[in-house]
Amino acid sequence: MKTLTLPAVLEASARTYPGRPALSMVHGAPLTYAALLAHVRSAASFLQGRGVHPGDRVAILSENMTQWGIAYFAVTGMGCVAVPLMTEFQPAQVQHIVAHAGCRAVIVSARLR
Repeated sequence: MKTLTLPAVLEASARTYPGRPALSMVHGAPLTYAALLAHVRSAASFLQGRGVHPGDRVAILSENMTQWGIAYFAVTGMGCVAVPLMTEFQPAQVQHIVAHAGCRAVIVSARLR
């Protein structure tokens, strides 16, 4: 039995259904599978360029949005561990979790900076 990973499913979906919607916000313009894959590759390249390697932990602090999905696919697709953080956490809680998890990087949405 062939094992399917999320990155493999995304690659196959982008190849098979490049123009179909993959992610969107309510009443927002959808992001196609081809565009999603391009954004994921760009985000992964950005992280790699800043020293993030497979096995590293990367925290994601963001409200529910398409960019959260991009970040998640980029992090997990490059063999890293995603550490999702709730937006309701206080700064001290975020710092504690990031330190305790040993995160190499934190992805934060613009609204929460």
